[in-house]
Amino acid sequence: MSDYNTDLKGLLHSANEHNATVYTGKATLATIKDLVGDYGLFINLINGVLFEFSCKEEVQTPKRFKGNAFAKLVNLWTLQQDLLKGNKFRDFIVINYVVDKGVAHFDIHPGRTRMYFYNSYHEPVPILFIDYTNKIAEGGILNLELLTESKCDNFDSMEYRLRDNTTQIQIPIPHLLVQPNNNEQWHYGALKEDLIFKLKYNNDLLIGITANDQSFLNYEDWQWKINTSI
Repeated sequence: MSDYNTDLKGLLHSANEHNATVYTGKATLATIKDLVGDYGLFINLINGVLFEFSCKEEVQTPKRFKGNAFAKLVNLWTLQQDLLKGNKFRDFIVINYVVDKGVAHFDIHPGRTRMYFYNSYHEPVPILFIDYTNKIAEGGILNLELLTESKCDNFDSMEYRLRDNTTQIQIPIPHLLVQPNNNEQWHYGALKEDLIFKLKYNNDLLIGITANDQSFLNYEDWQWKINTSI
């Protein structure tokens, strides 16, 4: 099993080779979360932070992997910094859909990290919906529209890294794994400087995480949110 690079037209061709139908769409992250389910779950991230942090202040360098929670915090911080610059989420959230033994399965990839912004980023985001049942209709809450080769040029140019006939826990039958080929830019190895995370407590309750002394993750109104405003 090997990876290969291609553009949106190539992705469409590969999905068709996997006997799947591809749609584009647009919806808010909150709408996608309501449909797809367990993505952007802060409780798992926060539990990971509490497990991996040995003290209230930790430093992530670009040189050493410190743990999955640290890696995810860097991903989120990098996306947050991009939003604070006034940029938008422009790349596709890719949703895979299959039915296996009568059970519907959804998987988001790429786009799982962006789902953590579901309650702080409210603008519609572009969707690429890969339907392995070939039974999904256009329209609906995701505003789906069939993607054809002639329509591919209407979207931003992007290179994808694909892997054929992949199985995962989320989707137990062979499917096309899609990754953006510039994915590394969001990870800790691409940091330009050390990133200092500090945990903020109210008595024994964790109520916030700062990054380089700036507002980052906050617990407010009984839920965690990423700060997306200056």
